[in-house]
Amino acid sequence: MNENLNRLVEKAKDKIKNKNIHFKAYHEFEEEEIIEIRKSILEWYDENRRILPWRIHEISEKNKNSQRAYEVWVSEVMLQQTQVATVVSYYKNWMSKWPTVFDLAKADIEDVNKVWAGLGYYARANRLLQSSKLIVEKFNGEFPRDAKSLEKEIPGVGKYTAGAISSIAFGLPAEVVDGNVIRIISRLRGIGGDVKKANVVNYFWKLSKDLLDPERPGHFNQALMDIGSAICTPKTYSCNKCPIKNYCVAYAEKLANAKVSNLFTKKKNYEEEVIEDIEECDICINNRNFYDEYDISSYPIKVKKEAVKIESYLVILFEMKDNKSNKILVSKRPEKGLLAGLWEFPNILLTTVIPKTKAKKKNDDDTNMIEIDMKIKHKAIQSYLKKMNLSYDNVLEERFLGRTKHIFSHLHHYYYVEYVQLDKLGKKASSFKDEDYIEAIEKLKKEDISESEDEDYRPHKKVKVEDNYESKTKIKDIKKGKSEIELKWINKKDISKSAIPTGMKRAYSLLKR
Repeated sequence: MNENLNRLVEKAKDKIKNKNIHFKAYHEFEEEEIIEIRKSILEWYDENRRILPWRIHEISEKNKNSQRAYEVWVSEVMLQQTQVATVVSYYKNWMSKWPTVFDLAKADIEDVNKVWAGLGYYARANRLLQSSKLIVEKFNGEFPRDAKSLEKEIPGVGKYTAGAISSIAFGLPAEVVDGNVIRIISRLRGIGGDVKKANVVNYFWKLSKDLLDPERPGHFNQALMDIGSAICTPKTYSCNKCPIKNYCVAYAEKLANAKVSNLFTKKKNYEEEVIEDIEECDICINNRNFYDEYDISSYPIKVKKEAVKIESYLVILFEMKDNKSNKILVSKRPEKGLLAGLWEFPNILLTTVIPKTKAKKKNDDDTNMIEIDMKIKHKAIQSYLKKMNLSYDNVLEERFLGRTKHIFSHLHHYYYVEYVQLDKLGKKASSFKDEDYIEAIEKLKKEDISESEDEDYRPHKKVKVEDNYESKTKIKDIKKGKSEIELKWINKKDISKSAIPTGMKRAYSLLKR
């Protein structure tokens, strides 16, 4: 066994015997370790680095400049919340359209959103566009070079992205911390803290800075990304392929745990050997049973996630028949907030459900089913028809297409999709296929519900939810002025390449079934 690994195993045995109680110094690097880790990581990187389109200039050994910074910046923003395999084609397409920051600065947000469509988190695309304008206008296209200046001067550039640009594009010593780095360092140093807490995150930044190779910071940071992608992955690991396993506490603890477990079966008075009077680490979570079912993938610690908010929407697909090509109505989202400024299909918020606890089943969709009040459905359709200077006489067909789901990181959307086919010439409501619905509409018309513009229509039936759910019902006010809701028609054939959110495209796909 390697001498350093043997030292780590002996330290780990003491920690395991003491029921996971340990000094904070347990996580610190020895100076000799840092030297060897840097050397091992860079040697591995030189032999195994991934060939990626945003690394071409690096491999070709072109001069470090703002063009390289632009390429790193675009790639890092795209890689946020998105896998490398997905990003490659988007990056190539982006660079073919806007090869320099000057080209991007001249772009239109509609074009940018079209190229971005499918990557999600559209605010990232808008920030790239707006920041490119600033870089051109304020800095004449030259990126600030050091991480602090990048973070301070460029909107949307956080500490990680700033470190990546500074180290990779300009070769300056700037550490990075993201999910890959947290996973690698948490295993490398056996850190069992809540990675969402500020003091724990700050500690990872400190250790990342300690490790960083000052001579080749860009290569070192990219090496960590590659190791995290190929070897030290979230659910699995390949220690036999890892260049730094001899310096890995998690690996040492696995070896030590097996030895201590064998020792426990042989000695009945094992509990009496527990070490006392140790000042506990203020980074790690106090877990005396951590090693009962220990595995290297136990790091980083899986903290219980909060239950996500669930929102249900009525989505209305208005289709206008035309001699040349049929068109679909879209509306523009507000310029701030989720999916800001994107086009989507007309919709209203029906309910917001806030679970008290996380659902036990991952696909418990039936629990979240709701009944849509007919009056609300009719009122929503009528409101949009009015904005188009149309009425129910222009409706040729109406039918319910079904329900679909779209998952964001912080909430779930359920879309109840209604299809409404229109004709400018106008037809009678008797053309509807759903006879029951025709009857309901006629009844609602007799109630003269359109007279009161201020009335708040809400479901008269309660939303069906489990006992562990708190339900808040809201109906979005769709009676805004024409200037407040921007509507337009687009050709059906253009929907697939339009900058419409993925969830909405999924709702539209129900029409094509």
